[in-house]
Amino acid sequence: MAQFAGKGGAVKVGANTVNEIDEWDLTINADLNEITKFLDAGKGFLPGVYEWNGKFKGRYDSTDTNGQLALLNAILAGTQIAINLFIDGTKKWAGNIYLKTINPKAAVSDNVLVDYNFQGSGALALTP
Repeated sequence: MAQFAGKGGAVKVGANTVNEIDEWDLTINADLNEITKFLDAGKGFLPGVYEWNGKFKGRYDSTDTNGQLALLNAILAGTQIAINLFIDGTKKWAGNIYLKTINPKAAVSDNVLVDYNFQGSGALALTP
């Protein structure tokens, strides 16, 4: 079984790496349509469609024009963007997203940090 270290990960908007990101999280949920009938001993289900969403976070970088600034512009304009969540240099999850929230935060005892939350739109692909 292959194992991977998180240090090989990255978040890219299209082909551009989003600078200063150090964590991403992806969730895939499948709809399960109940098909239970009278006299069945247990519930039955049939898979429907799936949805996916996630988040990533790191340190804020206002000079990252093709990464963090592109994400800010996308949420303000309501535009869909292509996202690539890399496991290592070649393995990735890829699809189109809409950003739901961008949450920058500053504390006197820490770096300025930023969290991004997104909703996938359409198919999600894994390049193994």
